Amino acid sequence: MDSKGRALDNRMIEGLWRTVKYDDIYVKAYETMDELYGGLDKFFCKYNTRKHQTLGMSPEQKYREIDQLLISCAGTEMIRLVRSIPGFGAKTTPAILAFIPPERLQHGSKKQITRKLQALFGTDPRVKESGKWKGTTKISKRGVGIARTTLFQTAFCGMTHDPQLRQCYVSLKARGKNHKQATIDLMRKQLARLVSVLVNQKTFTPITSQL
Repeated sequence: MDSKGRALDNRMIEGLWRTVKYDDIYVKAYETMDELYGGLDKFFCKYNTRKHQTLGMSPEQKYREIDQLLISCAGTEMIRLVRSIPGFGAKTTPAILAFIPPERLQHGSKKQITRKLQALFGTDPRVKESGKWKGTTKISKRGVGIARTTLFQTAFCGMTHDPQLRQCYVSLKARGKNHKQATIDLMRKQLARLVSVLVNQKTFTPITSQL
């Protein structure tokens, strides 16, 4: 979840499960788990291919439209580079590239560019202190919320599928960081990986020595 209105972050998934319950589960009253699994599988196949009222097309058709738009704007090579990073997939790549102005990648070192993007996405640290008093350091949560949420998704997916990122998470936890702090560090690591492949114009290659 993201931003101060955390209760609002659940509205999409709550709406989905309301539809599932009232349009399928309560109507069909499944008696066994096998019936439930089979029924939900059919329901979601139909749900994912239905015509969306707002979009005027199915979500899958909209995703294909976004892919074509991304290719025309960013080019197939940039897409290939980004998707070489574990955690960046068909849905997260367009969402993250849409908020990275090309000129941001042309000025400064990779570390400087990464810091600027951290500020743009609101993952930069916000230090609270006054005189001798020092508060808890948190991320600023300024900038583009959608990109920040997408970056979280890439970190979570990367941690699941990338052994290097998973080991990094374990090491951060062992050093005393909680789950949220460790995940934010992985978000910054994913952003640094993204900047590296885009600036170097080379696909991502894990470096074991960094663990």
